[in-house]
Amino acid sequence: MRLSQPAKASHQVKEVALEPPIQLSWHEQQHRQRREKRKALFEAVTAAYQRGLTKRAIAREFGITRTTVRRYLKAAEFPERAPRQRRPELDSFREYLERRWAEGCHNASQLCCELRQRGYGGQRSRVKEYVQSWRANSSPTRSKPRRTLPTLRLVAFWLTKPPMRSPDEQRRVEAVTASNAQVATAEHLAQQFRKVFKERNSDDLKTLAGEKSGVGDP
Repeated sequence: MRLSQPAKASHQVKEVALEPPIQLSWHEQQHRQRREKRKALFEAVTAAYQRGLTKRAIAREFGITRTTVRRYLKAAEFPERAPRQRRPELDSFREYLERRWAEGCHNASQLCCELRQRGYGGQRSRVKEYVQSWRANSSPTRSKPRRTLPTLRLVAFWLTKPPMRSPDEQRRVEAVTASNAQVATAEHLAQQFRKVFKERNSDDLKTLAGEKSGVGDP
């Protein structure tokens, strides 16, 4: 009697496509590291309390406040932090960015360099992310313009400042002096006084003093 040999079982190996690892930004990596530290601290506080340590002893051991200890012990699980809703730092530079973008400057590095000259202290990546949505359109969605009036102290500073003003300052000075003749006279005298004191000319100083006495109160 001929025995039939058992058929060999065919094993088919299915190829599983591996997804590429998610690349995290520097800020996301820092956020994840801080979260892991907080979670490890939460677990250590819970374990210490289960060992019989008092809240005061736990706070002293881990260098945290008793308020934090009580908050951790009250939580049934690790308390996640709610995302902070804050106004982006670049919003204060939006008007300038919109103007430069409309002028054709779409280079994030160049824009960041210009913003730093105006007081921006953030990173270039933030500027790149901020204008990223604008690249799909020819121009950004312009926000409603907000008109802000300069203070009297700032106007006085512009009027007495040397002629080497910025374009924006010069434009504002011309607007103020054109609308008020006495302000225009005061600006002229201020510049003349600056020149006289710089050159230390006493005769011109007496002449200017006479001109000043003839100027009426604004």
